[in-house]
Amino acid sequence: MAWGDRFYEKLGENVERRVREPVEVIGVGSRCGAMRALIGGELLRGAETLMASPVVAGTRAPSGRMRTDDGGRGVRLPMSFVVALTPTALRVFKWRKTWFGSKVIKELGALPREGLQLSVDDRGAVKRFRLEHPGGAMLAFEMTRVKFTTRFADQLAAALA
Repeated sequence: MAWGDRFYEKLGENVERRVREPVEVIGVGSRCGAMRALIGGELLRGAETLMASPVVAGTRAPSGRMRTDDGGRGVRLPMSFVVALTPTALRVFKWRKTWFGSKVIKELGALPREGLQLSVDDRGAVKRFRLEHPGGAMLAFEMTRVKFTTRFADQLAAALA
């Protein structure tokens, strides 16, 4: 078993204990624009170092939110979060990486699974996921494009079909 598979298996067990439902698909996503902000910040800091600039400009971190059914502003998402599909909902959790694995801290929100629509776009180094519920609730997030991300996208699309 690969290290990443074991990591997600244990993360799924933590989520299952919290929600008392089986987890069908699980992954760790980040706010839309997080990778661009990270790369932009690294490039900017590199340029400042080369120019010996005493001013540190920094970059603006993306501000992602879930949208609620009534179109209102939902919960503000952390830079990275756990996305888990259960039989009743797609759930989002705040989490923390620890020395011994990971810890699921709290549930941030959920989109009812019934009628949930998924769209996936390749955007350079990331895949962007957009999940919309007919009632108006919405979640958008991205994941770095690696083999796991493609598998996650395929599993999520199959489960929601």
